[in-house]
Amino acid sequence: MRIVYIKLQSDNLTGILISHLVSRGECFLADVSDASTVGLSQSSGSLAREKGLESYVVQLQRSVTELAEEVQRLKLRNNQLEQQINGLSKKDERLRREGSTKQ
Repeated sequence: MRIVYIKLQSDNLTGILISHLVSRGECFLADVSDASTVGLSQSSGSLAREKGLESYVVQLQRSVTELAEEVQRLKLRNNQLEQQINGLSKKDERLRREGSTKQ
């Protein structure tokens, strides 16, 4: 049961991080949509907005990369913990068998 719980925590964290990124993106896109309705005649404003968007995309790409790396680290740690739990379970089982044969 414990192994499943650890896996669920890892999956849940991944979902939370992705959800956070998506919500940040939606908020930003809503701001862009509102700004675009003000008028297209503001070409200097459009260029500044485009640069801002490009910068935001770069930030999102970095965030996604960092989050993917974090997920990989968490998966590795999860595997290590699973191995420790399995090792302890086997040790416990062996000790119980030894104890039952002595009685």
